[in-house]
Amino acid sequence: MRHEQLSVGELEVDSITGAGIELFSRKKIYLDPTAGSDGNDGLTITRAKKTLAAALGRITTGKSDTIIWVQGASHLSLSADPAWSYNLTNLVGNAGPGMVNKRCKITMASDYGSPALTISGYGNVFANLFHEHGFGATKVALQGVAISGHYNTFKGVHFGGPLNDTLGADASYRGVVITGINSHFDHCVFGFDTIDRTGANSLVSLGPNTMTTFEDCIFLTRISGTTPYFFEVLNTSAVTRAFFKRCQFIALSTNMAVTMAEAFNFTGGSTCAMVFDSECTFMKVTKIAATGSYGYIWVPAGAAADKMTSVILS
Repeated sequence: MRHEQLSVGELEVDSITGAGIELFSRKKIYLDPTAGSDGNDGLTITRAKKTLAAALGRITTGKSDTIIWVQGASHLSLSADPAWSYNLTNLVGNAGPGMVNKRCKITMASDYGSPALTISGYGNVFANLFHEHGFGATKVALQGVAISGHYNTFKGVHFGGPLNDTLGADASYRGVVITGINSHFDHCVFGFDTIDRTGANSLVSLGPNTMTTFEDCIFLTRISGTTPYFFEVLNTSAVTRAFFKRCQFIALSTNMAVTMAEAFNFTGGSTCAMVFDSECTFMKVTKIAATGSYGYIWVPAGAAADKMTSVILS
């Protein structure tokens, strides 16, 4: 549903409402990988652009412009990192409210390397999208999404990876690397339930002096050994902080026979704070963190830092 408020040629101001988000946009550019054409102006759904590069060419950084992605049979298959350096812009898929494997999907067409997607701009909103990384059986995209920009919001985004066993076995693999401050993730999914992670790697890496919020998110992985982590937490300056509200951490294996040893791996300095509310749950995880890292874990009163015994299933 949308409510028109003002339209003057290209300079539209709209309230875009749907799938749990509401944005006010100066200008909308439509992106349709199935039926669009880069010869179109992109200003209506019937004149949509076909490629992300062409759609990006029509928006202006810092102006709250929005690319609306029309889901269809085709997805965006990229041959290079699109390097989102825009500020105060939005990329919104019109996929349904489900959290996993949306049809507004970005994948790799070639093994162009790592990261697969860089977001260096600030104040952007990304919603209702599915991003996966990895190509064939080659060891590329050891970083899936690198978020260095500040104050970005992700809602209903599935960060899918690793895409192959080669990535899953590499200790250097990181699905999402966050070095920007004040990132917010709402109803997002991190990881896959189909590709084994066998190396001592992490779905998410939190850089030094970051503050990140995760709300109603699922951290999902398939393991065949105890060594992978959900999170790597780095700290060399100030405080590395993250807040988790109603999040689920799920480690899957054949017949649920394998248990992850530790969910969080802390490296670097000692000033970290991972704060969990009482509705966070861990499935097939022995400990949230190693014994020496208990001081970095903040859990509800009455829950043990090693297990959160009221909620862990092991």
